[in-house]
Amino acid sequence: MILFHIAGGIPLDGSSFPGIYYPFNAGYTYQSPLPGLAQHPLNIPATLDTAHGIISFLSYTQGVFVTVTKVSSYKCGQLVSEIFREVQLSLLSNCLITNSPNVFNTAPNINPPAPVETFTVLAGDTFIYALVASDLELLPPLSGSAPQSITIKAMGMELGLNDTSQTTGCLIPPCAVLSTPTPFTIPITLSEILSWPTSCSHAGFFNGCLQNQRNFHFVFGVGR
Repeated sequence: MILFHIAGGIPLDGSSFPGIYYPFNAGYTYQSPLPGLAQHPLNIPATLDTAHGIISFLSYTQGVFVTVTKVSSYKCGQLVSEIFREVQLSLLSNCLITNSPNVFNTAPNINPPAPVETFTVLAGDTFIYALVASDLELLPPLSGSAPQSITIKAMGMELGLNDTSQTTGCLIPPCAVLSTPTPFTIPITLSEILSWPTSCSHAGFFNGCLQNQRNFHFVFGVGR
């Protein structure tokens, strides 16, 4: 059995190997690299979902920040691999759509709104998931006051080739497919439907052999 552990890593400064540790400003460390209550009383400090690797936070502090997520893999208690993913963030404030009255830009609305959803599917059933995202705000006047556009991207190791093939491109066919291949961008409102015809092989058995993989993850990213 292979177990995974997700934690924060230390970013490196410079391109030469092995590099040096990134020098964080006062009030920040590699374990706390994003704005928290010390920077603004309304900030919600970042939390790391160790089951999915999702980092969640709310910041009223603008600036440029860097995070590293480390995923460690253990087999029978023995460390067998580690992967580091560095993400650089630029947080901007006062993103005005109009000046009089002041209207600030907000994130798209997503339905369902839950950041993480978990489903149990019986092998042989077809899993169908629908997502709708909308943004009714306009671009700033200097950009023509046109409707804002929304972009969606789907990721998952069980997605078929080009998001449309049920036979190739995934770890264990049949593969999941999307109603519209991603990424794609349209104004105001978009919808996406994931369809996945599962089989007994997805339950952990293939050609009479037990597989370790029984949990599958699909990630949808929505932005403008």
